[in-house]
Amino acid sequence: FGWFVVNGNYQTQNNFVLEGVDNNQGTNNAQSLSAQVISPSPDAIAEFKVQTNSYSAEFGRSAGAVVNVVLKSGGNAVHGSAWYYNRDSLFAANAWASNLAGAAKSNLSWNQFGGTVGGPIRQNKIFFFTDYEGFREDYSNPFIETVPTAAEHNGVFYRTIYFPNTKTPIPNNTVPASLDDPLGSKLLALYPAANIPGTVSASGQNINNYGVQAAGTERDHKGDIKGDYNISEKDILSLRFSYSRQDIFNNGIFPGIADGVGNQGGQFNTNSSYGGTWTYTLKPTIVNALRFGYTSTSANFTQASANGEGAAAFGFQIPAAAILPGNGGLPLINPSGYNQLGTRNFRPQYQNPTLYQVLDNLSMVKGRHNIRAGFETRQKSNPNLNSSRTVPEYDFNGNFTGDALADMLTGQVYNFATNNQVAEETLQKAYAVYVQDDWKVAPSLTLNLGLRWEYETPFYGAAPF
Repeated sequence: FGWFVVNGNYQTQNNFVLEGVDNNQGTNNAQSLSAQVISPSPDAIAEFKVQTNSYSAEFGRSAGAVVNVVLKSGGNAVHGSAWYYNRDSLFAANAWASNLAGAAKSNLSWNQFGGTVGGPIRQNKIFFFTDYEGFREDYSNPFIETVPTAAEHNGVFYRTIYFPNTKTPIPNNTVPASLDDPLGSKLLALYPAANIPGTVSASGQNINNYGVQAAGTERDHKGDIKGDYNISEKDILSLRFSYSRQDIFNNGIFPGIADGVGNQGGQFNTNSSYGGTWTYTLKPTIVNALRFGYTSTSANFTQASANGEGAAAFGFQIPAAAILPGNGGLPLINPSGYNQLGTRNFRPQYQNPTLYQVLDNLSMVKGRHNIRAGFETRQKSNPNLNSSRTVPEYDFNGNFTGDALADMLTGQVYNFATNNQVAEETLQKAYAVYVQDDWKVAPSLTLNLGLRWEYETPFYGAAPF
């Protein structure tokens, strides 16, 4: 996924505005895979404006760009559009990793489709506009990894190994059954057999000897419903609802509970945005716009083995506080020089941010002055589990036997890392007032004068604190 970056700032330093209200994603670790709550379909957009510097005082909270998007509205005639895009592996080249592994071309089936329609509900009075876009993709990602050889599966290693914590070599570099750790043996058995020749490293290890096409799917839906009501010559009411849902799943690199870490598993987010604007014309030179907005996101990461047996069922004895209740799959198993087993340490996670916003803008033209003034408030909440380690990590580095895999087989852990699992709810309140005067001093000279005051509380905990 690409990110929109301006002035060298992080993508969340932009200020995204949809129909005049806040459209900035409230997750704090890009868990929703976007810096925006709603990314409208291009065919639904009437106009947009990107400002990268010299912002009006009307806009705040931005070190990057201000991106302001306005959706289409209905009119007295019915108008619409439809589209369909397709990409297929039939027209794509094979991936380098697939060629190296002698595998078939990666699967790719990309279907993107949708439409818009807008028109009158009551001529000259009430109008509607709606759009929908769907996206369906089936694909596979090629991986080339290092797994134990057939000999290593039988405890026979390619180099000298030692009795743990000694300098006494083990005869024939073969770990005797008496040294096998029951849990280490079960972990070793989870590795699939090498299926490609691989290469031999300088140390003599057979590496890059396992190739796989890991299947994945993506199913997305998004759309908008907008209504405009000309209450009178002076009053216009506009209401909008926008929705998007993204559901991605990448199969594990290894089958079953072995998983194989990587960035495999599920990434799901659903986003809703409500907005309303009441525009009141006090006189031809004075217009007031009162707006409200509400956004919500539910985003989570899960591992490919989330529904498999958990660490305790497999045989691990881990304190309950160190692993998320009901979490399926293994801890992260990391033998140096071999592909990892188990779950990436930050999966699963979730974030469910919401935001309420009220703002008012008064515009007035007086002689050579175009004056705008207003206020806004934003109330944010984010219940989340954002632990950097939802499962423990076991590291093996060959410090005890001379080989990381032999350390794992004999139960010699070099490093064990874990932390508590705490769900929290963070809150933030923000307030701002501004005044802006665009003063046309002369036909060739305009002064843009503005003053804005903002106050944002630090993020603070509502729970469990």
